[in-house]
Order: sequence, then C-alpha cells, then structure tokens
Amino acid sequence: MKKFGIEKSSIKKIGVIVIAYNVEQYIAQCLESLLRQSYGNLEIVVVDDGSEDTTGEICDKMAGKDGRVNVVHQKNQGPIKARYHGLRQIHTEYVMFVDGDDWLELDTVETVMDTGLLGKVDMLTFGVVCNYDAQNRYYVMDNYEEGVYGREQIKEKMIPDVFWNLEAERHGIYPSLCAKVFRCRLLGRYFEDLCGLRFHYAEDGAIVYPVICSVDSLAVLHTCLYHYRLRGSNQVPEYVKDGEFFDKLALFYRYMRKKFAGIDGEEILVRQLDYFFIHSAKFRKWVYQDKVDNDKYLFPFGQVEKGSRVILYGAGSVGQTFYSQIRRSGYCILMGWVDRDYQKYGREEVVAVGNIHNMLYDYIVIAISSKEIVNAVGEYLVSMGVDAGKIVKYGEMDGVEQ
Repeated sequence: MKKFGIEKSSIKKIGVIVIAYNVEQYIAQCLESLLRQSYGNLEIVVVDDGSEDTTGEICDKMAGKDGRVNVVHQKNQGPIKARYHGLRQIHTEYVMFVDGDDWLELDTVETVMDTGLLGKVDMLTFGVVCNYDAQNRYYVMDNYEEGVYGREQIKEKMIPDVFWNLEAERHGIYPSLCAKVFRCRLLGRYFEDLCGLRFHYAEDGAIVYPVICSVDSLAVLHTCLYHYRLRGSNQVPEYVKDGEFFDKLALFYRYMRKKFAGIDGEEILVRQLDYFFIHSAKFRKWVYQDKVDNDKYLFPFGQVEKGSRVILYGAGSVGQTFYSQIRRSGYCILMGWVDRDYQKYGREEVVAVGNIHNMLYDYIVIAISSKEIVNAVGEYLVSMGVDAGKIVKYGEMDGVEQ
C-alpha cells in the first residue's frame, strides 16, 4: 500500500463498533477476526442489541478474556441506534463498523494503517467479499480508480454517479457503513437525524452518501477485506416481505431529498435517487410469484403518501399496470379511474374525465408514458380547476403512446 506515496500516519489506534442481534452462531467468528488482527491496537465496542439467544453471553465471555473489548447491552432498538450507541462509547479519532454475523480479513487494519492515510483523509473505503458459502461468493469494489480524492475531485468524478449509476444500475460507492473507515466527528449528526426514523432498507446509504457529499477528502482501496455473510440466494429478504416496504422506501426517499437539498450537485443526486427508488421498488416483486414480473411501469410510490385517496387518469397499459399494483399492494385508496376514451376499454371501473368533479381525492396520478401527453393532460386538469399540487405526473419515454 506504499503506492499512495504518503508517510506514516500519526494515528495509532482505530475504533471498531460491532452490532449484534441474535447471531449466536456467528458472533465468535466475528470477534475472533478482530482480536486476531495482525495490527492489534484496537478499541472494540460490541453493542448487543437486545439479543434473545446466547449472543450477549458469548460477547461477555470473550470480553472477559481481552481487555480491548467493551460490551454494551441494550433493549432492541435496531442497527442505527445500536451503532450510534457504540459511536458514543468510542474514544478514537477513526472508527470502523462490523456486523455481528460478518468478519474481516486478518490483515484488514494493518492494510488500512499501511496506507498512511489516516489523519489525512476523512473517509476510506475498500472492497467486500459477499459469501453465500465457502464455494459460492462474489467480490464488490467501489466503481472508481484506487486513490485519494479531494473535494473538487469528489465533486467532478464521484458525485455524477456516486449514489446510483443509471447505466450500470449499481452504486458508485458501495452503500454499507461497513468496509469503510470514518472520522468519528463526521458521523454523529447523521446518526442523530436517523434515530427518530424507521426504515431498515437502505439506512446505511442514508448516512454514507450525505457523508461523502460533505467530506473534504476520501480514499478508495481496491482490496476486498470485509466479508458479508449472505443467507440463501433464493430467499426473499425480510425487509422486502415487510408489509410496510413501500412506506419505508418512500420515507427513505423523502429523507434523502432533504439531505440533498441545497448542496452542490443536488439536481444530479436527486436524479440518481429517483432511479434508485424505481430500482428498489421492483424488489417487492419477489413477494409475488405471478405475472407481476412482467410489469413494465411502476406506480410513483415516492410521490404519493401511503393511505391517500387517488384518481388514476389513463386506462392504457400504464394505467392498467398502476391499477393492478394499487390493488395488490393496498398502498393507497383508489377513488376513481378516468380516461377521455373510457368507452373503448369496456371496463366498468373506467369512467369519463368529467366525473372527477364528483370524486374526493388527494392526488390525480396521470398514468401515461408520453411526456408530451402527460404535460397536456396536466394543463387540461388545471383548466378544469384541479389544484396543480395534487397532480402527479408519470412519463419517462417521450413519444410513446399509452
């Protein structure tokens, strides 16, 4: 790692925060991978997040054998609050995060220290190994050249696709809080902002990307040092099965919009956020083993409050897809379905546009793919007396008829 050409760092000690919840089969391997590091000057805080198995006991036993480990027990509060609790116990300038069912290569800390970058950069990120089992694994590295990036380089080379690369459909920087080293003082306010919110999916990214947008310097290493343990390649993740999946995804979306508001590069980041939302919402398809996988269009969940009253405008392919998604998900209340050519569809649910005057609604969603037609319909609705703030426009493909 001497290729960075930087003299040795003045930083001698790194903090490590481990969060553990019901991981009795794995926590010993996780902690052993820390205690056996080739560079051993560590301060390790383990937060037992209300485990109901023997996880807490295993942690206490291992802490009793090694003074570098401090175990904190708390009622179950979720990963963000657990990490924040650990962060407040750490006394080092830099910190790493590890999940209790994962582990590190034994030279991870030495590799980081040998760069000489700690004390000189605000954040350092490296690659991960995703493990299903010993024979089935894959490697993930950040999508930028290895090296050190200053503020201007972050703005020019990273911000354009750091959150989501639209063509590759992947993150520029891997979103996990793990596989990274941070200056502790940069993290507190972001954890505080998240502690009052409730979403599990993408919560790491809700800290990682705002931090990247604020740091003065960042280093990328093309070395895979962190091991993720994956549970079954064909299993539907619990967060996807969650009946409030869309509600929580929308909460994440609104939170990130606020975080990106007013910063340099806001427009670019919001576009990435929009596409990431569309990509993420499609995960919900895993719950259904039917023709939902053929859906070409996605209802704009991020722009419509859960439980709100909605009118669909448009009964073509987009409208029919939205209608089906609303019925399956129960996300909002469908108050009406209108179309100017309602008679040609032969569906009793579809009625003339003039019926809008007799319907109660919070939003009118224009379910048409052509931007030109969407804009024309929006103007038409406003001319009818519809509040423009209640109109949700959908349309990504110019010139495509509904």
